Amino acid sequence: MSKYNNDDIEDLKTQAASYISQAEDFLYQGKVMAGLKAYNKAVNIYFNIGAFLKVPDIFMRISRILSNESKIYQALEYLRQIKNRLHELDLPEEEAKLAMEMANLSFRVGDYYTAADFYEECADLYLKADPEEFRSASALFLMRAAECYEYVGKHEVGERIVILAVLRLNPKSVDYRAEEFRGIKLLKFGMYEEALEIYSRLLEFFNEGLNNLSELLGDLQSSRLNIISIYAKTRLVHIISEYRLILMHCCYLLNKKEEAIRLAEESIDHLYTSIEMIKSMITREIWSREDVKRLTYEGFMAAYFQLFPGVGKSYTNMDFEEIVAEGIEGSPLEVLKSLPYYDLIIRMRTYDRNEIEELLKEFNLGRLEKYKDLLMGKV
Repeated sequence: MSKYNNDDIEDLKTQAASYISQAEDFLYQGKVMAGLKAYNKAVNIYFNIGAFLKVPDIFMRISRILSNESKIYQALEYLRQIKNRLHELDLPEEEAKLAMEMANLSFRVGDYYTAADFYEECADLYLKADPEEFRSASALFLMRAAECYEYVGKHEVGERIVILAVLRLNPKSVDYRAEEFRGIKLLKFGMYEEALEIYSRLLEFFNEGLNNLSELLGDLQSSRLNIISIYAKTRLVHIISEYRLILMHCCYLLNKKEEAIRLAEESIDHLYTSIEMIKSMITREIWSREDVKRLTYEGFMAAYFQLFPGVGKSYTNMDFEEIVAEGIEGSPLEVLKSLPYYDLIIRMRTYDRNEIEELLKEFNLGRLEKYKDLLMGKV
């Protein structure tokens, strides 16, 4: 039985509201420690009366007020203590809300590693609170974590987390790593029909993931999340195009030429869309060297698909040397023209297949590196 009656609880809530008002006055005056102490009095009241849902709301208000970097760090240390109290009480939803605010504050001061950790923790806590209700929210915070890793150059980690977000959105997940491992073994033994089944399944799964992602993110043109949307979608388009590339080669080796041509043309369409999305970030001056590198890599993949025998003229006539550079100016254009994949796009327009295979030996193809023998006609 509660030690407080209804009247006591209402009086304490009024008192807590008064402390919050004082705290915000202090923060607006730049008196961070005084403000945090006043907030702490309100928090203690909410803990004592069991009004735990009120606690994260307080810190959402703090996040909106603070602007100075040193003050944000002071607030983060205090928030960590409150988060630990929520953790001890096993309140994952409330702890998730606080982790989200701590991630947002860390992101604002450019501490991307810490922000990524908090976004990932937030995603896991929401999933723990209610896997069905918060499945989408959990995936969204994973994508925020992936964005942070992109900022610090941990691109493979970012891609892995985007994939994890896709897996989280789809309750019928597949172990894509185990499936890929099986697929690679089948390719080495020339078992193309069996490999075709595996990579078709992976393609279908990631296509569904892309659709789920598009539905989750919707139209975010005016939002900060638009950047996350572009980042996540282009990563998935890239992975899907890689699977199509493998399937294209399998179909060709199985004498399924029409299916191989369809896969090539679909990939060119998808990669063109991805290129335009990446360019939309760069032209808004939201870019890193890695974004420009991804732009040239997508151009290279599209140009590679163009070389496949039987691809329609409307596709082979697309000039990806021009497409990747069009509309890019200043520093991004200088970076673009200095990158090896841009040079590869140029050379692919005049080289024959044997010359291109020799060229590919010089390049690390990322996830496709383990399929190099297939791309170079050695399996």
